[in-house]
Amino acid sequence: MQNALEPIQSMETLITDLRYAVRRLAQRPGFAVIAMLTIALGVGANSAIFSIVNAILLRPLPVESPDRLVEIYSQEGDEEPVTQAYPDYLDIRARDDLFSGVTAYTVDFFSVDMGQEPEVMLGESVSGNYFEVLGVPWPSSVTPFGIDVSPPIPPSWARC
Repeated sequence: MQNALEPIQSMETLITDLRYAVRRLAQRPGFAVIAMLTIALGVGANSAIFSIVNAILLRPLPVESPDRLVEIYSQEGDEEPVTQAYPDYLDIRARDDLFSGVTAYTVDFFSVDMGQEPEVMLGESVSGNYFEVLGVPWPSSVTPFGIDVSPPIPPSWARC
């Protein structure tokens, strides 16, 4: 049977230990500062790493059906897989019995002028139905054309 005074005694012990710790840290302020900075750095790094892992690995993609998304590559023999060419994308998209929707994208660098000096940023060139297939609304910064205006340029077609 547990003693009714045990939680109170535990709290008194905790308070006594905290007073002792504060007295000891006050005797060595340099050590106290380094210890607090180390703890703060550890907590901050842990929080940052968890935020990245949570955003990338734990949280599902913010699209309509993330479990139904596939990415199509070509591979011949033991070679590394490569992305599809634009004509292949058109052929796959024309076969409406294969997928409920097909979209194309390529990652590219863009020069963005934000008023001061142009910046080079990483982005994607996407087909006109990109957001519709993913089931997400158009971003306010993108002009919706609703059609394929120009073929996305796979990295192998990039200008040198």
